[in-house]
Amino acid sequence: MVEMAERLGVAKRTIEREVKQLRETGSIEPIGSKRFG
Repeated sequence: MVEMAERLGVAKRTIEREVKQLRETGSIEPIGSKRFG
């Protein structure tokens, strides 16, 4: 997520928050382990 944040010019926390929201709404689903999925 750090690389994504750097490329987009936003904070890592912003990416984490948005990904969490996408998971909660079912827009994306994790694949693999909870730690790395």
